[in-house]
Amino acid sequence: MPLRRNRPRGLAAIATLLLMSACGERPGTRSDAALGSLLDREIRHLGSRQEAERVLGRWGFEQGRREGWRLRLNKGRAVLEGVADAPDDAGGALVVRAQPPGADAHAEIHVAVRPSTGYRISAHLRTQELLPEARLFGTLYTAELAYFDLRGDRNDALRWHIEQPLLKGTSRTWREISFDLLTTPRTRMLRIAVPLANWGTASGAVIFDDVQIVELGNAGISTGSVPTRVRDQRAMVLGESRRALRAPPPSELRIALRIPADAELALGMGLESAGLRGRQGDGVLFSVELDLQGETHALLRSHLGRDGILGEPWRDATIPLWQFSGAEGELVLRTQASPVGAVSVDRAADFAVWSDLRLSQPGSIDETRAAPAILMITIDTLRPDRLGCYGHHVATSPEIDRLARDAVRFENAFTTIPRTSPALASLMTGRYPRDHGARSLLDALPDSATTLAEELRMRGYSTAAFVTKNAAEDTGLLQGFDTFVDHRGLHVNHPDAGAAHLAARARRWLSGRLGDKFFCWLHVWDPHFQYRPEEPDRCRFDSTYGAHFDLYQRIDTGELSLGQIYFDNPLSQRDVEHAKALYDAEIAATDRAIGELLAELRRLDLYDATLIVLTSDHGESLGEHDYHFEHGEFLYDETLRIPLLVKLPEQEMGGSSVSAPTSLIDLHAWLRTIGTAEIGPRAIASLVSQGASEDDSTRALYAESGRRFFPENPRREVEGLAGRWTCVRRGRWKLIRIPRLDSIDYELYDLDRDREELDDRSAERPAVVARLAALLENWSKGRHSERETPLDPTQERRLRSLGYLD
Repeated sequence: MPLRRNRPRGLAAIATLLLMSACGERPGTRSDAALGSLLDREIRHLGSRQEAERVLGRWGFEQGRREGWRLRLNKGRAVLEGVADAPDDAGGALVVRAQPPGADAHAEIHVAVRPSTGYRISAHLRTQELLPEARLFGTLYTAELAYFDLRGDRNDALRWHIEQPLLKGTSRTWREISFDLLTTPRTRMLRIAVPLANWGTASGAVIFDDVQIVELGNAGISTGSVPTRVRDQRAMVLGESRRALRAPPPSELRIALRIPADAELALGMGLESAGLRGRQGDGVLFSVELDLQGETHALLRSHLGRDGILGEPWRDATIPLWQFSGAEGELVLRTQASPVGAVSVDRAADFAVWSDLRLSQPGSIDETRAAPAILMITIDTLRPDRLGCYGHHVATSPEIDRLARDAVRFENAFTTIPRTSPALASLMTGRYPRDHGARSLLDALPDSATTLAEELRMRGYSTAAFVTKNAAEDTGLLQGFDTFVDHRGLHVNHPDAGAAHLAARARRWLSGRLGDKFFCWLHVWDPHFQYRPEEPDRCRFDSTYGAHFDLYQRIDTGELSLGQIYFDNPLSQRDVEHAKALYDAEIAATDRAIGELLAELRRLDLYDATLIVLTSDHGESLGEHDYHFEHGEFLYDETLRIPLLVKLPEQEMGGSSVSAPTSLIDLHAWLRTIGTAEIGPRAIASLVSQGASEDDSTRALYAESGRRFFPENPRREVEGLAGRWTCVRRGRWKLIRIPRLDSIDYELYDLDRDREELDDRSAERPAVVARLAALLENWSKGRHSERETPLDPTQERRLRSLGYLD
């Protein structure tokens, strides 16, 4: 049976958890920048607490029984079944299965309830072979109805309560869904449902178990109060996801607080994207008041309608409170549906949410250098030697070069694996892929991992990520981010997934961070193959190329496979040089977007005080070692070496360089201490001096190759993890271990004399090979017995959308 977690019980627990959700905190943590640190930690809108609870219904579906449940079918074909074809560990479970060409269905049950009463609805869910094209209305949703029978249309609800985490493929574990609600004075029945593929086409199954509805103690609860969600949750508005509180109107949330001097209140309001699809009504009135000893002060009234919010991801507001300095009272947040000229039931209002509640003092961040704001920029597939600040003769990067003049430049920084999501997982956790577990583009960083964003958020940082699809939520890399845009629904070549668009979203978010201690991550894809710069960049660095560059058409028509291009390149040398110029042009376009982002920091007067990191996940082979326009399967430095610029607050040490070998895992180890460590030369020294070797005061750095995707690769003989290349560098020497079917090959390079890794010295220096091979074997001990699972159709589609498969 599914693992069940212990949860806080009763309305007292709801109050505590609601406050922590509103303040962006976890149980047991404290956040100096969050609203919660300035509150009395009491929510009085729930009235008196009564701990008594009554179970109204519990469905475990043992032996496939599903009494009272039925299938609602809208189109296509679907199957409602018991344990048949459920995962082996499902036990009794209810399965809603869709079959092509596009089933659209849900299983539902109706439960009689009382008005103005608190309830908790929970379930465990999994998916099986669910295609990424499936667009779920919500993995669990509840509708409040004003009648006791099943008459009427399925959408005639008084109000909706919806959970919609991203689900795709086959779930590895059960997901627990749980939320609390307070019924309206008109509610007489709840419809609890699990859907599949509303608003889309899909195949696969949603499997759920242990569905339960509990009536919570409700003595003294005032009607209209809505504790809709007590846990850390997300709300999506036009592609931007934030931690949020759902507040389907009418709702009221009261938070006791004492207002510090010169304080500002910041918050966000939105209608979730699900509420904008095909819904009618006049929208929601959001209002914010201060109740000071019975005297009410209106701070904000903002109306969001279905038409008004389109194109506006969230509506953010900053409210100065200087005139109330030192006062004590209650902050009152209310939502009201259809406030003006209502002519129809407003279904969009069911999706009203508050987000990003913060109480701050502008200028406070400038008063301390111990905990600066952090901007981290990672550029996919960026080689350092294609940047001016690292010696490139072409003007690809004037804005990055300008940043380098203010920063410390690391000459010998390396990734842990030349694949995007595993490398970024190393950056976020400070661990090698063999330790954090995300060793493939298809592996998600486990929930048990603690990320840099989570650590900084616990230290009071507001956190936001603006990333492309290969770092999306389902990779696990966005754990700990209050706000994120991941463009998971867009192809990586879509304009809105490009650097310019993402940087613009990041600029918008930064404009509301005055006085905040923030961690903002921007990850852009643009230099990645296929290189498709827009005009006027397309011919910018190769104006004399007169031929028609038809490489991508030949790929699209199937004339050439990606494996042929990467490992047996058929292009002429002139075409190869043009492709390199296109790569440079994509870097130049990315550089402009980064320049605009840094200009926004300067405009906001945040540049000097902000710590800025610019780096990459891995490099790119541009023909070296007969490997063209790709990365991941070999371990030469064209794909391992990365740029790394670190601009300290007030540009301390700007223009200096560090030659010591450095890894992405070092960057994490340093940044995670920023909340308490001094920022300056000592911090830099601690970054580059870790892991000194016993022999020559140099450290060992390790890396492994990615998964083999291309059968055309002539040098990957062994399948699975056992066939991966590994390498170690120590001092002047670098050793690469290459598994063969009947042996192990080693390549040894003297990096002081042979930076291009062309002269294998393994036969001449057996003692060095033996010493480094022992280090490498100890580092990777026991890992090569593991097996990689074959790609399933869903994984193949994902890799194809990212450009890794034909």
